[in-house]
Amino acid sequence: MPHRNGVLHLVVLAELVCAVYATSLSAKTSDRALPAKADGSKFSGDIGPDTKSQLDGKVVITQGSLKITGTHADIYTGHDGEVSRAVVTGEAAHIEQLDDQNLLTKADANTIDYTVDTGMAVLTGSAHAQKQTGGEVAGDVLHYDVGTGKFEASSTGASLVHVTFYPKSGAPAKSGD
Repeated sequence: MPHRNGVLHLVVLAELVCAVYATSLSAKTSDRALPAKADGSKFSGDIGPDTKSQLDGKVVITQGSLKITGTHADIYTGHDGEVSRAVVTGEAAHIEQLDDQNLLTKADANTIDYTVDTGMAVLTGSAHAQKQTGGEVAGDVLHYDVGTGKFEASSTGASLVHVTFYPKSGAPAKSGD
């Protein structure tokens, strides 16, 4: 089955390109020292240590320039009472953050699972990300390292990872040019 083997090589190549595509830009280092805030239309749960709370409605979670939005969020706290993880869902699940050069990275997916300690956000379901520094990546699953700004993308079945590299100017050319 040479065709299937070729598709597998293309998928592996796409994953490597995504890893190389990621620049060394990282999230604003000052963000980690700021409090995490969560807003929504409805809250249920506890704000103590080792808890799981839920927000519904127009969910907005922020920590400095980091902003995660959606329609539902499960928020977990660790033994110290600090937010340790947030799982945000909804058609409008979105994450964005500035780096130390004030360049924006933003991404959308059906589900965003962000773990504070590791700085990893796993975006699943129609995941798409765009970096102000030069391109876009899309796939079924995106792993976004908030600390380094790097992405790893993968797709399942017949789907492929899609990567777009912008020209040095940073602006995509118009179709037909």
